[in-house]
Amino acid sequence: MQVNDCIIMIKWVMIAILCITITTAFEGDILLEKNSPYTIEGKSLTYKNSFKGGAYIDVDGVVELAQQDRETFINGIYLTLAGISDGTPSKAIVHYNLENKCGDGTCSVNETVRSCCTDCRCSKEFSCFSNQCYNTSLAACKDTLDCDDDNACSIDSCKGFPPKCSYDQITICEDNDGCCPKECNDINDFDCFEPDCKQDSECDDQNETTKNKCVPPGVCKFESQAVPIVEETKELIKNESNLSEEDTPIIPTLIPTSREEQPTIFTKWGIRFDIAFAVIILFFAGFFAAQWYLKT
Repeated sequence: MQVNDCIIMIKWVMIAILCITITTAFEGDILLEKNSPYTIEGKSLTYKNSFKGGAYIDVDGVVELAQQDRETFINGIYLTLAGISDGTPSKAIVHYNLENKCGDGTCSVNETVRSCCTDCRCSKEFSCFSNQCYNTSLAACKDTLDCDDDNACSIDSCKGFPPKCSYDQITICEDNDGCCPKECNDINDFDCFEPDCKQDSECDDQNETTKNKCVPPGVCKFESQAVPIVEETKELIKNESNLSEEDTPIIPTLIPTSREEQPTIFTKWGIRFDIAFAVIILFFAGFFAAQWYLKT
């Protein structure tokens, strides 16, 4: 086999692989939950309801019945119903087959404004939303950003045809979603926790020996701290130096200012018993000493 033949064969193999890849990308199975939109290859599909072994599928605003074991062409996509579950919510398994990918920027031969206005532009005064053309003057919004109501407890969305703002209220108790529904509390939803403080200045226990702090998630914390004695002494001296003569506190003294005021103990009838007692002791001591001397 010549080199040129090998190159040609490789080219054909690559083309075949590319074709298989493209075909696979536009065909497959999807699980649709009732009334929940699902986007596939630029097309929005919504399972609306079941009916006599089939399922009504909304494809970019066009609702038709998809049947089991039978391919149905609905607004630019071939759908075959594979099965329906009776759970809550109900679900439908659908096999899809797209001849063209909507959203690739090219209005292909099999695409129309109705099946893919994303690629095939709408006429003047009309805009494309959810792959459907609508009158711009009837639209209340273009995207979700136009519907921001500054309410953490609402899910903002721009939907419908023509599009308008929708606000679904949050009712589930869930941490860190920024919302505290009426039925929730700080036990089952952390977002319901009301902080005691936001900054240190809001925490004051009127105690100079503690350091006041506001710590996450907004709780006051009081830490003990040592107050320097030197600083207290300086403050005390400073305060005393600022006192006037009238404000100076009178400190009672226990030391007499004169001899007459000195207190005497054991006094009665002008006799000091402490001195008299000492004299008597000295007298008996001298008496017994004389007796002992005479005997010797």
